[in-house]
Amino acid sequence: MGALTIPSGTLDGLLGGSAAAGGGKVLQVVEIEYSTSTTIASMSPTDTGLSGSITPSSASSKVLVIVTQQYRLSRAINQQIAGYFKLLRGATEIIAAGEYLDISMGTDTSGYLAFKGSFATTKLDSPNTTSSVTYKTQLYVQTTSNSGQIVAQPSSTISKLILMEIGA
Repeated sequence: MGALTIPSGTLDGLLGGSAAAGGGKVLQVVEIEYSTSTTIASMSPTDTGLSGSITPSSASSKVLVIVTQQYRLSRAINQQIAGYFKLLRGATEIIAAGEYLDISMGTDTSGYLAFKGSFATTKLDSPNTTSSVTYKTQLYVQTTSNSGQIVAQPSSTISKLILMEIGA
């Protein structure tokens, strides 16, 4: 059996001594809470009001985006509805609609229906800049008539956005 070679200083880092060189350290954290109810009855992506900015210290840094978006999807009698979520960096979609939130309620005659939930996701993003970067959420609905809606932060519940700069 061959010999195992360990570079100098490696065991110190693994065993709690001096920290090993390299990336992966959290450099800064920005936390945003938003509780203003926003009603969206549009079939076009619409801002929920939940947004926040971070300025990376290096273009090689990553940004870990953590989202908890509160919502209520509702529809009237004999209507189908689906709700969709998007996460954007500026104008660039980084989580596509339907990729995560795709709640559908079928047609029936039982009357007005509502589904209240909390959508949570994470995304490790590479903005490749040292300029301020803004992240935001959008919601929209697709319905068989125009009476359905999705409400972001229903009843003033709190949606959260956490942005963490991770060193390269």
